[in-house]
Order: sequence, then C-alpha cells, then structure tokens
Amino acid sequence: MRTTSPLQATNRPTPLPKRHAESVRPAPRPLLGHRIARRARLGPFAKWGALALLIGSLQSIASAQIKYDEESPLVNFEVEAKAFLELHQLSEKTREAIEVEELIQSSTIHIQLGLYDLHYPIDALDNHERLADFQSVATYLLGVQSTFLDWVEPTGPDQDSMRDDLKVLTKWFKSWRLTRLRDVDKGEERDLAVLLKPKNNQAEALQRFATAMRLGQPLGLDRKTPVRSRLILMPTRRHFIQFVSFAGWLHESLRHVFWHEDLSNWLGCRVYKDQIVAMEFRDTKAKDSYIDGVSMNKRRKLVMEQNAAHFATQALFDNYYGDLIPAYLTTGIVMNMVINVFGEVDTRMEGDLRARYTDAVSVFVPGGAPGGGSLPAIPADTRWRVEHGAGHFIKILHDAQEDGADAVKRSKSKLLHFELEGDDSLGRTPVTAPFLGAPAVGKPLPEEKFLGDYREFYRSYKACFTWWIQSGAKGSKKNSAKTFSQFLTSASGWRIGDFEKEFIALYDGHPISSHTPDDETLEGRFLAWLAKQ
Repeated sequence: MRTTSPLQATNRPTPLPKRHAESVRPAPRPLLGHRIARRARLGPFAKWGALALLIGSLQSIASAQIKYDEESPLVNFEVEAKAFLELHQLSEKTREAIEVEELIQSSTIHIQLGLYDLHYPIDALDNHERLADFQSVATYLLGVQSTFLDWVEPTGPDQDSMRDDLKVLTKWFKSWRLTRLRDVDKGEERDLAVLLKPKNNQAEALQRFATAMRLGQPLGLDRKTPVRSRLILMPTRRHFIQFVSFAGWLHESLRHVFWHEDLSNWLGCRVYKDQIVAMEFRDTKAKDSYIDGVSMNKRRKLVMEQNAAHFATQALFDNYYGDLIPAYLTTGIVMNMVINVFGEVDTRMEGDLRARYTDAVSVFVPGGAPGGGSLPAIPADTRWRVEHGAGHFIKILHDAQEDGADAVKRSKSKLLHFELEGDDSLGRTPVTAPFLGAPAVGKPLPEEKFLGDYREFYRSYKACFTWWIQSGAKGSKKNSAKTFSQFLTSASGWRIGDFEKEFIALYDGHPISSHTPDDETLEGRFLAWLAKQ
C-alpha cells in the first residue's frame, strides 16, 4: 500500500491547557492516533490507518474512565481480520502489497452524493431489506445537505442551481429499482450512476451537485480541487467488526486503536479520512457473540438513518472547517441537524450510554476526574431522552434549572444551577455554570453516582445552546439565523486560534462564557432565556 499524507482528525476536542489535559486523559487513548502518526511518521500505512473514533466521538475524557458491570464480548481480532482477508482473497498478500483504495473500490458499490462518496458492500446486495436501508440513508443524506444550505442561505452565495439539482436527485433516489444490482458481483462496474441508469438530467444533476458541494460553493470557498468526504456503510455487525479488525491487522503500529476491548459496541469509527458507519446495534441478547446484530430501527423508526446523518454532518463540518470550530459547538450543531431533518435526535453518540442494547463512550464534558469507577447498567432512555430531543431539550433543561435554583437557595445567581439525579434516581446534587468554553475547563465533575445524569445533561445543554444561537441569540429569529449564517460562511476562512476573536465580533462583543456567566456573555444570556421558557 503506497501512501504519503498525514492523518487528519475528524472530531475536535475542546482545547485543554496542558496541565489539565495531562491530569484527566485516560490511557491508552486511541483517539489520538492521528497526532501520534504526525509526530512519529509511522511507516507506509500512516495515511490510511490511524484514526478510530469510539462511536464517532473524539474528546472522551471522564466517560472513558467508567467501567461497566456488564462486560461486552471481546472480539477475536485476529480471527476476524483473517476472515476479512479470506473473503476478499487477500490471504496470500503481505501488508505492504495490499492496496486499500483498490480494495474499497472493488468490494463496494458507490455513488457521488453531493459532498459524500457513499459506499456499500457488494456481498450484502442479496438482502433487499438492507438495500432499502441503504436507499433510505442515501435519501436522508440529501436532506442533511439541503438543511445545511438552509443554514448558510441568508448570507451565502446563490443556491438556485444547487436547489434545482437537489429536487431532481431526491425524486430520483426515491425511485431507485435496486433489483438492478443483483448481478453487480459478476461485472466490473461499481458506480450506481451507471448501474441504475439515470436519465441525462439526473446524471448531470448528480455531477453538478457533487462538484458544487466539494468545491465549497455553499460557503463561497475558492477551492481549486474538489474535496470529498467518504462514508462506508456496514450493513451488519459482521461487516463492521471484520473491517475494523482488518484495519488493526494492517496497521500494526496503531493496533491499539482498532483492536479495542469495546469494539463490539462501537457504532462507527474513522479510518484515515473515511467514516465507517455501522447500521446495526450489537444484539446483547446474544451475550457471548459480538457478530450478532439487531436493527437500529427495531425500537424506534429512523434511528439508523439518524445515526448515519449524525456521522455525515460531523464529516461535513470536518470537510469545511477542520479544527476551526471547538467541539462543544460542532457537536451541538450536529445534533440540531439531526433534529432539523428528523424532528428528533435519538442517536447514541454521547451522553449516558450504559444502555443494555448498546454501551458506548461519551464526548467531552467540562472537567475530568483522574479516578475510575464502576456503575450499573441503566435503562436505555433517561429522563433527558423521553422526548428524544424533539423540542431541543428546552423543557427538561428548564425543569432542571428550576430544581437547581431551589437546591441552591442562597445563591445570588440562581440561573446558573441545574439539579442532577443519581443513578436509580437516588440523591440529588446541583451543578453550576459555566459549562462552555475555556472557563469550563478544569471544573471538578460531580461524584460518581451523578456522572451518568451529568453526561445526559451536557448533551442536552449543548444542543439547546446551539439551537438558541441559531434562533434567538440576536433577538429575532431572522436576525439570529442571519448571524448564524455569517458564522458558518466566514468560519471556514478563519485561522487556527482566531475562533474566540471572530465569534465574539459576530455576537456584539459577547464572549461565549465566563467563570460566572451573566448578561455580558452568551452563556449567561442563554441561561436567562431558558429560565423564561
């Protein structure tokens, strides 16, 4: 395999002072594989192989230190890697001889889908129910890009051509006759733009829309060449486990990244620039099996599509903004994208994920404790998920804020407090803002029995705050949407380290937060707004 480029990060952690970072980061930390590769230049595989994100989430700090009472089955990585090699007739090849790009192109069908190259394994084409899932995901990813165009439209370039192409593509995608894919494995063609025999206007719209999105035209970017984001769908747990195990086999230097003890529960990971997306949960009823899967849509409709849209939106922000926007904003914005497209966000990317049908690791929460702990499994849906984010979590946050004010009666700033529940609803404790930006770094976490509720609170808080930024931070909904559009269209041109200065300028000199958020900060204004809802 011949590669030269360094690895690139997908999700970005909130910057931490070195002193704090050293005190809270768990070891090993596989999510830092891209940084290791940049510094050490790890041999010929460095370009393709070093970035895995536990369920798509970088910045895991406190949650990575929690141990679960119910152990998930440990993957037999060597066996699964060899099974992958045998399936693709690679058993006789050395690592150096394997061309991964050629492997992906030959073993999957694919289509240009605006910003994305969407791939799907050929050996799964015989299952029509899963093919329908693939078609559904593809159609909703058009919806993700349409919503992004809505967000940037007030101050962005003209979108008429892109909108016309989206209408053509959406209608075509819904009309796909996937029975035409039966004989794909017998031929050499892999591109759905050929296999599904689009009409001329459909093929032209497909190419135009892809070019526009990849050149960054919605933001007015001046890219000289298109930059894609590739999503590889894994329809079964077997597909996902074997591919990631193969990544660990191929990339010995970073095997600890991919051959992780919790791989059986991952919902996705990054391999170089490619986002690998699982389409099934692990079936926890099969306690000794990591291969058995269950549909993500079994409990609720469209969870699988939400999962893919969540990863795809993060990939979009990575493509356009890289490290320019801090993660506490992007992760909130990503959740709001899912809410915009689906009316709710029922993804399992972060929060308290000690559910019985999928364990996971959360994203960054303010503070971080160096010690570990052990917590029991809890029901899948906490009080924070009862409405599945349908109202941007306003009601549950408002209630927790009221309870927090009651719990800290002597406080002069009652708006800053939220009340948490302990595991099994035993015990209550208040937590106090700030929760965002540099002032939140280094804050102590609540005691162990409240950590699960804290993660759920923080997940909800980020989504609600970023929705308020979009819809209320500048007074009227129209003015707020316009300023948010200015933020999105200008941020791609900012320099590393300029976020605070540029963002404050857009919002009338108000910083994100302070050690005691008040009306002079965005977080303080958000808290005052929340109290009135």
